[in-house]
Parts: sequence; C-alpha cells; structure tokens
Amino acid sequence: MKNKSVLILAAIIVFVFLGVLIVYWNTFGFHLSGDHTRWAEFGSFFGGFLGVMFAGFSVFYLALQIKSQIEENRRARESAEIERREDEIRTYTSLITTELEKKDEKTGLQVRELILKIHRNEENLKMRPDLDIVAFSGRSEIVLIWFHIAVALNFLKVTDEHRYVNQLSLMMAQLSRQLCVALEDVVSLAFDGPFAYHFSTKEEIKN
Repeated sequence: MKNKSVLILAAIIVFVFLGVLIVYWNTFGFHLSGDHTRWAEFGSFFGGFLGVMFAGFSVFYLALQIKSQIEENRRARESAEIERREDEIRTYTSLITTELEKKDEKTGLQVRELILKIHRNEENLKMRPDLDIVAFSGRSEIVLIWFHIAVALNFLKVTDEHRYVNQLSLMMAQLSRQLCVALEDVVSLAFDGPFAYHFSTKEEIKN
C-alpha cells in the first residue's frame, strides 16, 4: 500500500511537470535564448510554480507516512495484545486442568466427573439445585479461571477469527470438547452475570 502511494505520487508529479512544460511551450514557444533576462524569467516561472507544487506534495507524502506509521503501530499493538491473550488462555487452561484433577470432598467425585455429572442433569438443576451444584458452587477458583478464559476468547473472536478458532481447537484437544461444553454450561449456572458461550451450541449471551 505504501509503495503504491509513492508510485501514484511520483506519477502525479511527472504529469503535472509535463503539463506545465507543455503550457509554457504553447504560450511562449520553445527556443534557446541568449538573453539572461529570458532565462531569469524562465527560472522564476518554474521555480515559483514547481516550488509550491513540490511543497504541497511533500506535505501530502508526509501525511501518508504518518498515517502508515500509525497503522503499523496499531497492528503491532493489536498483535502484542493477541499474543498476551493467547498466553493467558494457555496459562489458565493449565491451571484449570490441575483443578479438574482434584477430588471434591463433599461428593467424593473428581472435579472433572462432578462437572460432567452436573452438565448431564443441567435442566433438572435449574429448577432444583442438589448436592452436586452446591458442591461446585464452592469451587469459585474454577468459575474465575473459566471466566478469564472466556474473556480472552471473546477478544480473539473479535480481533482474529483464525487464531480464535485455533485456540478453541487447542483447548478441546487438551480438555476434550465434551468437558469444555460441560464447563461452559456449568459455570454459566454458577456465574451471576452476562456469559458468552464458545464451545456449546448456545450462541446467545446469557443475561
């Protein structure tokens, strides 16, 4: 884009210069003069006209450079933020994997199994919370970790669809799609507030 703008600017300068030269020849004719006054007039004409023209194009080119630099800085900041969010997802995925391997003291189930069990009984739990959901509600660290993951995924979804899908695939490979869907649905039951779904078939935002 930058090289294209430079070429266009150069072409405009050449055409304007040739246009001015043609107008001058048509008006005053073209012949070499031995009179210093004629040469001074010729120099004043081109110096005055082309000087102003080149000054204008210089300002225009500077504006293009500034715009290009601003865009490059924006892309660099966005790329750095995307990488930071991806690092967050990897870190939180590792943390939640550790939490899932723990054993829940209230139910005697592994946390992973507890979440899958709650997910299978989700419809009943909405009307009648039982020991399972009560037990899970005490595991606030998982709710917070998954919330941070969801926020990072929201950012990637808006800024870079390809990297967003890639992160979803990596998480499902590490945790399994079934567990990701279960985590999403179960955390949404325990989370009081807006909640965006990324793995389940629900596309709405829970309010």
